[in-house]
Amino acid sequence: MTTRETPDWPALEHAYGTAQDIPELLASLRGQEWAEAVDELSASILHQGSVYPATVAAVPFLVDVARDAGSEGRLGALWLLTSYAESIEAGASRSETYLPEGIDIEEFDRDAQAALAAANRGLLSLVDDQDHEVRSAVYGFVAVAPECAEEVRARFDVERDAAVALVEALVRHRKFDERDLDVLLERGDDAVTFAAAWSAVAVGADIPDAVDHLVRLWPDHAEDYPGSGPSIYFLARAGGADAIAALRRLQPGLEVAEAARAWTEIAGASRSSASPAVDGLLALDPRTDDVVTALVQVLPGAPDRTAEVCDAVAGFETPAAAAILFTARDPRWVPVASAVIAGSEPGNDFAYALAGYPAQRRDIEWAAADLLAITAQAIEAWGLATWVDLLALFPPSEAVLRAALPALESAPKAVAQVIARTPSVIPPDLRAHLDSALSAVHPENDSTAGWITAALSNPDFAAAWTLTGEDTNLLNVWAAYPSPSLDAACLALLDGTARTSYPGRQCQLAAARALDDPARSWPTVLAIVNEAGQPLEDAIALARTYDHRDALVTTLRDIADNGRDTWSGPDTRATAIALAALQDLGELPPPEAVDRALATLHSSLTHLTTARTAPTIAAILHTALAADPTLRPTITAALHPLIDTDHRFPTTSETIEDDTTILTALRSVLA
Repeated sequence: MTTRETPDWPALEHAYGTAQDIPELLASLRGQEWAEAVDELSASILHQGSVYPATVAAVPFLVDVARDAGSEGRLGALWLLTSYAESIEAGASRSETYLPEGIDIEEFDRDAQAALAAANRGLLSLVDDQDHEVRSAVYGFVAVAPECAEEVRARFDVERDAAVALVEALVRHRKFDERDLDVLLERGDDAVTFAAAWSAVAVGADIPDAVDHLVRLWPDHAEDYPGSGPSIYFLARAGGADAIAALRRLQPGLEVAEAARAWTEIAGASRSSASPAVDGLLALDPRTDDVVTALVQVLPGAPDRTAEVCDAVAGFETPAAAAILFTARDPRWVPVASAVIAGSEPGNDFAYALAGYPAQRRDIEWAAADLLAITAQAIEAWGLATWVDLLALFPPSEAVLRAALPALESAPKAVAQVIARTPSVIPPDLRAHLDSALSAVHPENDSTAGWITAALSNPDFAAAWTLTGEDTNLLNVWAAYPSPSLDAACLALLDGTARTSYPGRQCQLAAARALDDPARSWPTVLAIVNEAGQPLEDAIALARTYDHRDALVTTLRDIADNGRDTWSGPDTRATAIALAALQDLGELPPPEAVDRALATLHSSLTHLTTARTAPTIAAILHTALAADPTLRPTITAALHPLIDTDHRFPTTSETIEDDTTILTALRSVLA
């Protein structure tokens, strides 16, 4: 075992603070409780792919454990080292997000890279280890950290028990060619040959006949390789465009659902593959749920295929088919949607498929009359609150009111909300009937009772508010009817602090608008801006109507300079919104706006928040470019590497739609 200087562990940090617990965990790797130690080390020094000063310090000790034949947790140490290599490859050592304040990021990255290089050299001797599982784990490490790939190449002639892991590493680093494939064929080890062919397709290696051997061996080996799930999905995701030829040949032997998902995975990995994926899906039966659902996901990446896809699904009576047609503004969506409602089980998802989720509603104006008719049909058939909620998308009218009434018994709260929002459109002959019907409802909770109270004629705001609690929609309805009890409710909300939840802060903003008293509202509005989460844009817009410019600018600068965090990491969208507001207030010169917007964009890529951040970043760049056209070369140089690639943007949802949204926003800057 190597003797080395002991780090000052308490002075180092990992995800949960001081690293004083690391020596004990490293020691535990050598004993019977090594698996528990691996879990704890993974959570602390490699938390969600991040690296810390304690991580770098732990690397040589992990190498020591891996090299110690007497340690129980050798494989665990190798697994942790491979995870470390993956984190470095992903750029974790170049991200300041989770590092202590004041750290020199360039120096830290050099140290992290040096630790990885030393681990490469330290593990190289283990390719001769007697334990084939150890050798396999070392090859897995080399697959990610290739510094010693050339030395490992010499193992090809002698390795047998861990040959699968070896060829995976060699193929990935282009240390394997068609002559090596011929050698495997001569050996007659089909499992290793399959792994080599699979890996060649997955990484796009130029190895003739790799697809042929992959297809030939697929029936007997795909079930066991790579061993962590359906092989075709992993191949499609890893290979992207390089997997198209293989999938086309394998498709006849796959279940429709398997093939449909595989095409979705390929299109999700590669922008250029969206259109070939549409071809592959249409070659299946386009009138099956799996295929139509896949088309919904893939079509945003191939908008030029929209008409063709619409023709293929137009007669298929499913929510997904109706959604494709509706999104494409194809009038054939109406009979499809009507047939779905007439012939299927109640469905909330169908409402979202057509109109979008509440946080991101689609434009419905072009189809308002038809959508209202379909919504009325769905309410009549199913009586679901989700469909009644869609009525808020339409201007108040007697038709909207009457569409809601069939759900009065099954969804009284949703119907009461429609009635309360539209008192002016209720015909006198219907008012008495509604009051009687609402009075007869026995609500299951106070919130429903509050909305029923609000919907009755001559309602009592104080009673309704007491029943519902802090309800933004109720406050918005009552804002048109000033009263002392309304003012009292608003003042109770405007206490100078921001509520913890997004709905709570929305309700506070509604109170500020309803009260129309800047002196009483301002401290709370500023607190909501400072909180920087949702609804930041609404809070800034309201704050700008008050005469407190200097305080607002100071708070926005703090958000832009120091950022804000969410439960999952930095809130890059809040930073972008603050920058946009400062720019609009004339506080951010064009060169600074560009530099800071681009830095925020790159941060969002690291933290998978680009889908929510890119539209605001694009707006900042548009404005800066309009003010100073000389900034175009800087912006172009920064954006081209991001948009002129076949790889999709990393996002939490991993959807093609998110990638398309980002790409459209950034390309518009350079248009």
